[in-house]
Amino acid sequence: MVVPRRPAPETTPADEIRVFREPRFRRVIAVTALGSSGFSVVFGYIEPFPTAAIAGLLVVLGLGGLLGNLLAGRATDRGPARVIRVSYAAGTVLSALMPFVTAWRPAAVVVVFALGVAMAAVIPPLQGMILNLAGKQSTMAVTVNVAAFLVGHAIGASFGGLLIELTSVRWTGGLGAVFCAAGLGPALATVARRRVQSAPEAALTTM
Repeated sequence: MVVPRRPAPETTPADEIRVFREPRFRRVIAVTALGSSGFSVVFGYIEPFPTAAIAGLLVVLGLGGLLGNLLAGRATDRGPARVIRVSYAAGTVLSALMPFVTAWRPAAVVVVFALGVAMAAVIPPLQGMILNLAGKQSTMAVTVNVAAFLVGHAIGASFGGLLIELTSVRWTGGLGAVFCAAGLGPALATVARRRVQSAPEAALTTM
């Protein structure tokens, strides 16, 4: 009701799938899926904390996510690739800390809040990169990127459940750190490319 009406771009199915030939597009999709796998393991299996504390911690996680979206929205304009790298690096460290903060609630609140910030901060830059790469043919590209988030959640939940069967729910944070680090890998690999680009829009196209 409040969004202005704008004519949709006229594209064909062939136009929409052309972006899939772009290696940078496929790289962003992989980063999306891997990173969301790491985050989903942690907040999907947040059981190491006392049952009475879980609802409150999920609220804290959501508040962190709100702040992460607000901060990332502004930071993305200045350099989305940097936001992604910082967020996944933070997610790796924070997830690795999760098994060790369950016994001290103040530390758990801080870590969960920071994890919410990092988890939500990757969404605006990833979507921005997809839109930049796809141009006017963005409908299918954005849809696939959102699907990659959901596939990542499914991967994280599946491997998290397997880990719980083999060890304990306490160590899901360690698995989340592995997935976040896996998403960080291709993001860090773009640093060298970015340094050799001189165009003002390089920050939006390096990944």
